[in-house]
Amino acid sequence: MKPIISPVGDCAISIDFGQVIDPKINRHIRQTIERIQELNLEGIIELVPTYCALLLQYDAMIYSYAELCNIIEPTLEQTVTDNAYELVTVVEIPTVYGGEFGPDLGL
Repeated sequence: MKPIISPVGDCAISIDFGQVIDPKINRHIRQTIERIQELNLEGIIELVPTYCALLLQYDAMIYSYAELCNIIEPTLEQTVTDNAYELVTVVEIPTVYGGEFGPDLGL
């Protein structure tokens, strides 16, 4: 599926990669983020990935929606590489319930 670009308000765009949670879609989103970052575009405020989309917040005083779409579209057309040796960091966050760590839970 070709990613779909749509406006989100006056200073963000959403790039929709599909409607399912899929490792291939996730890889496409992460590689798109890397490609956009490599462009070193002034005025890109934030790139926010989700399970199947990417929100790109930008400075509307620098780019119009159409200008940014023209810049971003070539990065979406590049092929997704399947890197089996991709570095992934897993962070475990311990959770403790009750007792001295959650005295309010006994109410």
